[in-house]
Amino acid sequence: MIAEQPIEQASRVVAEMEEAIRAENDRRDAFRRMLGATDRVLWRLEELNRDGITRVPGDLRIRFPSVLAVLPSSCLSVFRDDGSVQEVLDSVFAVQEELLRRHDPSRLVDDHTGDEPATDAAMDAELMARIRESLALRSLKWSDLLGCFALREQDDVARLVAVLEERGEVRSFTRRTRRGRPARMYRLNLAERCASEKKERPAVPTAASHVRPPQTH
Repeated sequence: MIAEQPIEQASRVVAEMEEAIRAENDRRDAFRRMLGATDRVLWRLEELNRDGITRVPGDLRIRFPSVLAVLPSSCLSVFRDDGSVQEVLDSVFAVQEELLRRHDPSRLVDDHTGDEPATDAAMDAELMARIRESLALRSLKWSDLLGCFALREQDDVARLVAVLEERGEVRSFTRRTRRGRPARMYRLNLAERCASEKKERPAVPTAASHVRPPQTH
């Protein structure tokens, strides 16, 4: 068997990395589409609720399932439509929460599920981790970054991105779009993130640190 040459090995590793990045980006794009579908339904239901309408109009009861059809059946299994605006609204929140949990199994429970809500600090830490994950592989426009999160999370995301920028973990810059328009882009500053993690990591004592200095008489 002929041994793989260094250049061939490097090319193979690069190709594997590119394929992994494409697969991850496809996964995130699919997640954003599904999350956007739930947000569109929630937005319309909240408008009905605000206007004092208690029953979902017939045309919307037909339209909502088709909008949500992009979600996996495991998420849609919790969807309930009895015609009541409030019941359907709660049901779509449950669908969205299930989608978020599938995307991130370590996701903390929030108060829309009826379980004990997580603390504000814990929820902030979770959102920060998801912001870092969203920006780790590619730069995103502000609208695309927000699109990775549910509508009810976006105010907190804006606040936490400002915190991460202040820390130097996230950097923003202006890039021209294909139409020549300036767009604000955001990217995870990996070097600063690694330095931050190194500072937070407790120092490991070395053997030399346990050596007593020679006694002087």
